[in-house]
Amino acid sequence: ALVALAGPMANFLIAAGAVGVHSLLGLWTVLPGVANLAFFAVIALNLILAVFNLLPIVPLDGGRIAAGLLPRKIAYEYSKIEPYGFFAVMLLVMS
Repeated sequence: ALVALAGPMANFLIAAGAVGVHSLLGLWTVLPGVANLAFFAVIALNLILAVFNLLPIVPLDGGRIAAGLLPRKIAYEYSKIEPYGFFAVMLLVMS
């Protein structure tokens, strides 16, 4: 569960770092519109990826975290749906 948490946490840290850099640069100079848009894109994309990756569907990190937190017997049964999880993820992405 801790290893699976590393991916979403990296996304949150990248977003936080981009907010920090944008704030520091904004104090010293007026950023052009393209730079603001780039920072917004980095922040938004990483937050969306982190939240999406935390969904409790087995191929995603959220599913691995959920399986790690469940009792062993229930986690084993939960892990049996992994072959179908890809289709669930694709359905979410397409909708």
